[in-house]
Amino acid sequence: MQRDFITLDVFTDRPFGGNPLAVVLDGRGLDGAAMQRIAAEFNLSETVFLLPPVDPANDATLRIFTPQLELPFAGHPNVGAAVACAMGGGPFGKAGTRQVLFEERIGLVRLDLDYDGALPRGAWLAAPAAPVVGKVVDAALAARAAGLPEAAIRCTGHPPQRVALGPEFVIAEVADGESFAAAGPQAGAFGTAATGRLDAILVLYRRDGAGLQVRVFAPLAGVAEDPATGSANLALGGFLAHLAPGADASLDLSVRQGAEMGRPSQLRVQATKRCGTVEPPRIHGHAVPVMEGRLRDPD
Repeated sequence: MQRDFITLDVFTDRPFGGNPLAVVLDGRGLDGAAMQRIAAEFNLSETVFLLPPVDPANDATLRIFTPQLELPFAGHPNVGAAVACAMGGGPFGKAGTRQVLFEERIGLVRLDLDYDGALPRGAWLAAPAAPVVGKVVDAALAARAAGLPEAAIRCTGHPPQRVALGPEFVIAEVADGESFAAAGPQAGAFGTAATGRLDAILVLYRRDGAGLQVRVFAPLAGVAEDPATGSANLALGGFLAHLAPGADASLDLSVRQGAEMGRPSQLRVQATKRCGTVEPPRIHGHAVPVMEGRLRDPD
């Protein structure tokens, strides 16, 4: 059997920027092991597979794989898959649709499409839940994983902290642009917490006027650095709303990511805190189709 796929660059409005994604338009008949092998073959940050939904009121089940593991939720795979569906691709595509509902391991995920004329150009992704803010992390550990001196992280306004939204992240602010540009993932510093290594995805950010610059290192998922990371930025937006003074806060942030990799990416994050409780944040990004092809089933 042969299966159609499409690749899109996500969180960019032009080809060869943003974060590439492979969408297998019909994953029926593939088990998880086969999907993992296919994702390893594409060797992109993520590859996704569309399957029939359990509830026919929804559009599809979405399974998301890095080259090494399956994720319960991720941002750029959702935005890219939604645009692929709105292009009418595969048995689960609906050309011109304004909303897509995906069933995922984390739960039901909703995306609202926007268009340039008749062509889908991007989507708003609502997080299926609010991020869960966890424990503070030693700045020395986060700095070692980023290849930075401890002072580059310790002297900022808030220590690194765990935040979960599907995957678990350690979010750390970097003090200055020079340190931010010099950071790089140190694979040997990632591993199990019991061995004194960082056991989560590392998210570095710095404030850039009214917006943010972000870098994301995920060696444990087979991705040294990710050019654009929707779930990490959803978690970051919710975390910054959590830190905002007062019981109520509203953030609308422009985020730049991937420039250090030659894959400039742009996304928008909105997060709200009401009466001390952070609501599920949302992000917006564009997606551009790049390639189409046919995949042979693995033996």
